[in-house]
Amino acid sequence: MSTEKKHMKNYYEGNEAAHLMGVTYRNSYNQMPLGECRKVIDCIKKSTDPNTIKEGFSLLLKEQPILNFNWGPGQEFWRCRKSDNGIIYTNSKDFYCPSPEKIKAPGRLNGVGVPLLYMSTKRTTAYSELRAQPGDILYTICYKIREEKTVRIRLIGELFHVYRTGLSMINPSVAGIVHELMNNSFAYDIWKSILFVDAFLMTVFREKMRKVMITCALEFYMT
Repeated sequence: MSTEKKHMKNYYEGNEAAHLMGVTYRNSYNQMPLGECRKVIDCIKKSTDPNTIKEGFSLLLKEQPILNFNWGPGQEFWRCRKSDNGIIYTNSKDFYCPSPEKIKAPGRLNGVGVPLLYMSTKRTTAYSELRAQPGDILYTICYKIREEKTVRIRLIGELFHVYRTGLSMINPSVAGIVHELMNNSFAYDIWKSILFVDAFLMTVFREKMRKVMITCALEFYMT
């Protein structure tokens, strides 16, 4: 086993936060050089062919670390909706995602007729997503993970965010894990490529880029 692989194995086995969160990892990654990553991303951005876009994401994600972990009982997820014409919502079913026949336009991550429940780990984020105005009536619900249950979380853009700000968008323990990886696990040139790809993935979802691009990204990111 190489020194790099030993270090990563020892770090994750000895890091309580990583262990409790169920962080998974691979022994090594060999992401493409930064110049090649740029070429693939440019090709994805310019193409309208789904097969070409899928091939591009396949190349980018083949050697891309996907930071993922478990969230357990008690973790909160917030959802908020604006009152329509003064309607009072009294049932949790009122907050669930619309039925397929009511979804007439694509959302950030879902297509026409495809239900998807959008939630946030912070109540303030749920409010901001609605772009509420003074006088609007908002209803909020909090979902919690049940006892003895876990939810697997995959983070998009977290590696780049920690690199840029030093802070995690999710949990301070995650920032520590990312810092450890950046400082000790990979060569600098590989990390440049990894961060560049992570920043691109974050842009894809945050800026609501072409639906076909998001669909292709999800297909590879979630497998």
